[in-house]
Amino acid sequence: MILCLYSGLSSIKVLFALLLKPNKDHKIRIYWTIYHYLIRYATIIISIFNIFKGCEALQVSVQEFYNDLKHAYIGIIAALGVIALILEAYTWIIVLSRRRSESKTAHGINGTNGVNGYGSISQQM
Repeated sequence: MILCLYSGLSSIKVLFALLLKPNKDHKIRIYWTIYHYLIRYATIIISIFNIFKGCEALQVSVQEFYNDLKHAYIGIIAALGVIALILEAYTWIIVLSRRRSESKTAHGINGTNGVNGYGSISQQM
């Protein structure tokens, strides 16, 4: 059941990403980004839950190692979670600093009109 839900969410995410992704300057792009994050984290949570269910199924065959296996998995997930939080915070710091620098240089540098600086260069043929 969980595997079907997981594969269904993954398939829907890929399908929507290919067919419905709005342009970067579209006004509903923020909602697309929120949807993308929600589906990403829901998929991760369902995957973790699925592995816990698999460990419970193994409890009968590996009774003496069950608690060790469970604690090791919790430790690995916790370490990966901390790493993910650090990288996510770092990514948002970079994104926000780029947005600030783009808003400061949106009117160009050295009298140019374009963001890329091509506003003052004459076209040569």
